[in-house]
Amino acid sequence: MTSDKNGEIRKMKNDLSSRVSVSESRDLLLRSLDSLVFLRKTCSLGMTFFLLFFIFSFTSCDAVYRVVQKEGAEEKDLLGDIIPFEHNPQVEEVQKLLGLYGYGVGKVDGKFGNVTRDAIARFQADQGLEVNRFVDQATWDRLHAVKNSPFFHNGSVDIKIVQTALQQAGFNPGPIDGKPGKKTSLAIKEFQAAHQLAPDGVVGLRTIQAMEPYIKTP
Repeated sequence: MTSDKNGEIRKMKNDLSSRVSVSESRDLLLRSLDSLVFLRKTCSLGMTFFLLFFIFSFTSCDAVYRVVQKEGAEEKDLLGDIIPFEHNPQVEEVQKLLGLYGYGVGKVDGKFGNVTRDAIARFQADQGLEVNRFVDQATWDRLHAVKNSPFFHNGSVDIKIVQTALQQAGFNPGPIDGKPGKKTSLAIKEFQAAHQLAPDGVVGLRTIQAMEPYIKTP
Protein backbone atom coordinates (compact mmCIF):
# COMPACT_ATOMS: atom_id res chain seq x y z
CA MET A 1 0.00 0.00 0.00
CA THR A 2 2.81 2.45 0.94
CA SER A 3 4.55 1.69 -2.35
CA ASP A 4 1.34 2.43 -4.27
CA LYS A 5 0.90 5.77 -2.51
CA ASN A 6 4.51 6.74 -3.17
CA GLY A 7 3.90 5.97 -6.82
CA GLU A 8 0.88 8.26 -6.81
CA ILE A 9 2.91 11.05 -5.24
CA ARG A 10 5.57 10.68 -7.95
CA LYS A 11 2.85 10.76 -10.62
CA MET A 12 1.46 13.95 -9.12
CA LYS A 13 4.90 15.55 -9.25
CA ASN A 14 5.20 14.66 -12.92
CA ASP A 15 1.77 16.11 -13.65
CA LEU A 16 2.57 19.33 -11.81
CA SER A 17 5.87 19.61 -13.66
CA SER A 18 3.98 20.04 -16.92
CA ARG A 19 1.49 22.54 -15.45
CA VAL A 20 3.78 24.98 -13.64
CA SER A 21 5.67 27.56 -15.69
CA VAL A 22 9.34 28.30 -15.25
CA SER A 23 8.49 31.87 -14.23
CA GLU A 24 6.65 30.40 -11.22
CA SER A 25 9.79 28.59 -10.04
CA ARG A 26 8.87 25.06 -11.06
CA ASP A 27 11.73 23.53 -9.17
CA LEU A 28 10.68 25.13 -5.89
CA LEU A 29 7.12 23.94 -6.38
CA LEU A 30 8.21 20.37 -6.95
CA ARG A 31 10.50 20.49 -3.92
CA SER A 32 7.62 21.75 -1.82
CA LEU A 33 5.56 18.76 -2.89
CA ASP A 34 8.12 16.51 -1.24
CA SER A 35 7.16 18.08 2.06
CA LEU A 36 3.58 16.93 1.56
CA VAL A 37 4.47 13.26 1.46
CA PHE A 38 3.54 13.07 5.12
CA LEU A 39 -0.10 13.42 4.08
CA ARG A 40 -0.09 9.87 2.79
CA LYS A 41 0.55 8.68 6.34
CA THR A 42 -2.36 10.55 7.90
CA CYS A 43 -4.90 11.04 5.11
CA SER A 44 -6.56 8.88 2.52
CA LEU A 45 -5.22 9.19 -1.01
CA GLY A 46 -8.44 10.91 -2.05
CA MET A 47 -8.08 13.51 0.71
CA THR A 48 -4.45 14.06 -0.24
CA PHE A 49 -5.46 14.81 -3.83
CA PHE A 50 -8.17 17.18 -2.63
CA LEU A 51 -5.84 19.12 -0.33
CA LEU A 52 -3.16 19.44 -2.98
CA PHE A 53 -5.70 20.55 -5.59
CA PHE A 54 -7.08 23.17 -3.21
CA ILE A 55 -3.64 24.52 -2.28
CA PHE A 56 -2.25 24.72 -5.81
CA SER A 57 -5.48 26.15 -7.25
CA PHE A 58 -5.88 29.08 -4.88
CA THR A 59 -2.34 29.90 -3.77
CA SER A 60 0.69 31.20 -5.64
CA CYS A 61 3.68 28.91 -6.09
CA ASP A 62 5.94 30.96 -3.83
CA ALA A 63 3.30 31.22 -1.11
CA VAL A 64 2.77 27.45 -1.17
CA TYR A 65 6.48 26.84 -0.85
CA ARG A 66 6.75 29.24 2.11
CA VAL A 67 3.95 27.42 3.90
CA VAL A 68 5.00 23.82 3.36
CA GLN A 69 8.78 24.38 3.35
CA LYS A 70 9.47 27.41 5.55
CA GLU A 71 13.14 26.52 6.03
CA GLY A 72 13.69 26.16 2.29
CA ALA A 73 12.08 29.55 1.69
CA GLU A 74 14.36 31.13 4.31
CA GLU A 75 17.34 29.52 2.58
CA LYS A 76 16.27 31.01 -0.75
CA ASP A 77 15.97 34.46 0.83
CA LEU A 78 19.44 34.14 2.37
CA LEU A 79 21.34 32.42 -0.43
CA GLY A 80 19.37 33.31 -3.53
CA ASP A 81 18.48 30.83 -6.25
CA ILE A 82 20.42 27.59 -6.02
CA ILE A 83 20.86 26.10 -9.48
CA PRO A 84 22.33 22.59 -9.72
CA PHE A 85 25.99 22.51 -10.77
CA GLU A 86 26.25 26.34 -10.82
CA HIS A 87 28.41 28.44 -8.50
CA ASN A 88 26.65 30.49 -5.83
CA PRO A 89 28.86 32.89 -3.80
CA GLN A 90 26.62 32.60 -0.75
CA VAL A 91 26.85 28.81 -0.84
CA GLU A 92 30.63 29.11 -1.04
CA GLU A 93 30.58 31.30 2.08
CA VAL A 94 28.48 28.69 3.90
CA GLN A 95 30.95 25.98 2.87
CA LYS A 96 33.89 28.02 4.16
CA LEU A 97 32.14 28.67 7.47
CA LEU A 98 31.29 25.00 7.87
CA GLY A 99 34.96 24.22 7.28
CA LEU A 100 35.96 26.69 9.98
CA TYR A 101 33.70 24.84 12.39
CA GLY A 102 35.39 21.60 11.40
CA TYR A 103 32.72 20.15 9.11
CA GLY A 104 34.09 18.82 5.85
CA VAL A 105 32.18 19.77 2.69
CA GLY A 106 34.58 18.31 0.17
CA LYS A 107 35.59 20.87 -2.45
CA VAL A 108 34.63 24.45 -1.61
CA ASP A 109 33.11 25.27 -4.97
CA GLY A 110 29.90 27.15 -4.21
CA LYS A 111 27.78 24.23 -5.43
CA PHE A 112 25.13 22.87 -3.08
CA GLY A 113 25.44 19.07 -3.15
CA ASN A 114 24.63 16.27 -0.73
CA VAL A 115 28.00 16.53 1.03
CA THR A 116 27.27 20.15 1.99
CA ARG A 117 23.72 19.23 3.03
CA ASP A 118 25.09 16.45 5.24
CA ALA A 119 27.57 18.87 6.82
CA ILE A 120 24.74 21.32 7.56
CA ALA A 121 22.74 18.53 9.22
CA ARG A 122 25.70 17.59 11.44
CA PHE A 123 26.28 21.23 12.33
CA GLN A 124 22.62 21.71 13.22
CA ALA A 125 22.58 18.59 15.39
CA ASP A 126 25.75 19.59 17.25
CA GLN A 127 24.48 23.15 17.78
CA GLY A 128 21.09 22.05 19.10
CA LEU A 129 19.24 23.45 16.09
CA GLU A 130 16.40 21.85 14.17
CA VAL A 131 17.99 19.34 11.79
CA ASN A 132 16.38 20.15 8.45
CA ARG A 133 19.45 20.27 6.16
CA PHE A 134 18.54 23.80 5.03
CA VAL A 135 20.41 27.02 5.75
CA ASP A 136 17.49 28.63 7.57
CA GLN A 137 17.79 31.85 9.55
CA ALA A 138 18.82 30.15 12.80
CA THR A 139 21.53 28.14 11.03
CA TRP A 140 22.76 31.19 9.13
CA ASP A 141 23.05 33.23 12.35
CA ARG A 142 24.88 30.45 14.18
CA LEU A 143 27.33 29.93 11.30
CA HIS A 144 28.21 33.62 11.24
CA ALA A 145 28.72 33.87 15.00
CA VAL A 146 32.29 32.69 14.48
CA LYS A 147 33.03 35.87 12.51
CA ASN A 148 32.99 37.86 15.74
CA SER A 149 36.19 36.15 16.81
CA PRO A 150 39.44 38.17 16.51
CA PHE A 151 40.91 35.14 14.74
CA PHE A 152 39.01 35.98 11.56
CA HIS A 153 39.56 38.70 9.01
CA ASN A 154 37.58 39.09 5.77
CA GLY A 155 36.06 35.65 6.20
CA SER A 156 39.35 33.80 6.66
CA VAL A 157 41.53 32.74 9.57
CA ASP A 158 44.04 35.46 10.43
CA ILE A 159 47.32 33.52 10.50
CA LYS A 160 49.15 36.38 12.20
CA ILE A 161 46.74 36.23 15.14
CA VAL A 162 47.14 32.44 15.26
CA GLN A 163 50.92 32.81 15.35
CA THR A 164 50.64 35.39 18.13
CA ALA A 165 48.41 33.08 20.18
CA LEU A 166 50.80 30.18 19.66
CA GLN A 167 53.73 32.27 20.80
CA GLN A 168 51.86 33.49 23.88
CA ALA A 169 50.95 29.87 24.67
CA GLY A 170 54.63 28.88 24.65
CA PHE A 171 54.94 27.36 21.17
CA ASN A 172 57.28 28.43 18.38
CA PRO A 173 55.40 29.36 15.16
CA GLY A 174 58.44 31.03 13.62
CA PRO A 175 58.25 34.69 12.51
CA ILE A 176 54.94 36.45 13.27
CA ASP A 177 54.43 37.32 9.60
CA GLY A 178 50.98 35.99 8.76
CA LYS A 179 52.40 33.28 6.50
CA PRO A 180 51.40 29.64 7.19
CA GLY A 181 54.84 28.05 7.02
CA LYS A 182 56.13 24.70 8.27
CA LYS A 183 56.99 26.02 11.75
CA THR A 184 53.52 27.47 12.15
CA SER A 185 51.92 24.22 11.04
CA LEU A 186 54.04 22.19 13.47
CA ALA A 187 53.28 24.63 16.31
CA ILE A 188 49.54 24.31 15.63
CA LYS A 189 49.76 20.53 15.84
CA GLU A 190 51.76 20.69 19.06
CA PHE A 191 49.26 23.15 20.53
CA GLN A 192 46.36 20.89 19.57
CA ALA A 193 47.97 17.83 21.11
CA ALA A 194 48.66 19.74 24.32
CA HIS A 195 44.99 20.74 24.51
CA GLN A 196 43.55 17.27 23.82
CA LEU A 197 42.55 18.17 20.28
CA ALA A 198 43.13 16.17 17.11
CA PRO A 199 46.62 17.26 15.95
CA ASP A 200 45.66 17.77 12.33
CA GLY A 201 47.05 21.27 11.89
CA VAL A 202 43.64 22.62 10.87
CA VAL A 203 42.60 25.80 12.67
CA GLY A 204 38.93 25.03 13.21
CA LEU A 205 36.47 26.25 15.81
CA ARG A 206 37.73 24.05 18.68
CA THR A 207 41.32 25.05 18.10
CA ILE A 208 40.36 28.72 17.99
CA GLN A 209 38.38 28.40 21.22
CA ALA A 210 41.46 26.89 22.87
CA MET A 211 43.65 29.73 21.55
CA GLU A 212 41.35 32.61 22.53
CA PRO A 213 42.61 32.88 26.15
CA TYR A 214 46.08 33.63 24.79
CA ILE A 215 44.94 36.68 22.83
CA LYS A 216 44.43 39.95 24.66
CA THR A 217 41.35 41.81 23.45
CA PRO A 218 40.71 45.50 24.08
